[in-house]
Amino acid sequence: SPFFDDNNHQLESEIASIAAYGITQGCTITNFCPDKPVTRAEMAAFLTRALELPFISTSSPFFDDNNHQLESEIASIAAYGITQGCTITNFCPDKPVTRAEMAAFLTRGL
Repeated sequence: SPFFDDNNHQLESEIASIAAYGITQGCTITNFCPDKPVTRAEMAAFLTRALELPFISTSSPFFDDNNHQLESEIASIAAYGITQGCTITNFCPDKPVTRAEMAAFLTRGL
């Protein structure tokens, strides 16, 4: 595993796998933060990388993610119908993803 903070974690091999496939870069260069919740923006990045969605260079249809470092990933999952946002005009990029929301995102993506 490329991360120091997941040693002996019960899901260490899964964390190493998504790192090897380029799906995650961790929360820092050396840490994954395995017990930290995932934000909606981070989820967008994971799905964009995992599903190999094309990079969207235009801004997303949401107002609350302007200039967010993951705005392109948010735009990608919006363009492919994986998300409609938390409201019609907002994505809520820093809000944690619930397990039910993750199920919906994965279902739409797959």
